[in-house]
Amino acid sequence: MTSAAFVSPSSTSEHYRFSSVMGAEWIRMRSVRSTAWTLTAMTVLTLGIAIIAGATIPGQWHTFTANQQTTFDPTSISLKGLLFGRLVIAVLGVMLMSAEYGTGTIRATLAAIPNRPLIVAAKAAVFTIIAAIVGQILSFGAFLITQALLSNPALHASLNQPGVLRAVVGSGLILPVLGLFAITLEALPHPSATQSWTVYPSRSATP
Repeated sequence: MTSAAFVSPSSTSEHYRFSSVMGAEWIRMRSVRSTAWTLTAMTVLTLGIAIIAGATIPGQWHTFTANQQTTFDPTSISLKGLLFGRLVIAVLGVMLMSAEYGTGTIRATLAAIPNRPLIVAAKAAVFTIIAAIVGQILSFGAFLITQALLSNPALHASLNQPGVLRAVVGSGLILPVLGLFAITLEALPHPSATQSWTVYPSRSATP
């Protein structure tokens, strides 16, 4: 009699390196239309508000009180759009985890790589890299656009002034932090996701 062969999911997952799983998650993330639309919306909001602020403040400067003119912070004004960007990036983080639940593709993912922590870590790593890059581009872009549009008599700032560079870089780094927080909340076990995240049992081959 032919003995039954048992295939363990853990033995299958050992063939996958973390970099390979990250590559698969990167392909998945960029192939979803919601990712492109979300990043586009965040870019339009962030840079649009920066343009509006830089274009309108010089014309309204004479309406500011003496105290408002003294305490005016051109760096903070240029980064106001990132407040909306933070909301958008949090939504993207939730969608990154929940999209596979809605479509049912999480079952195919776990069938190929039956290692839930590895999948979550790869998603988080890919998201962090993308969010960090986008965050810095938008932060520096918004700052430079606003400062270029601010003209006398309105105050404007430059990156070599004390604390300005730190504020710009820090504002961009908030995006991946908030996104990771959203991913963490969505990745926590909950009743509706228990069955989807269950690792498939070993299958035995019949003679």
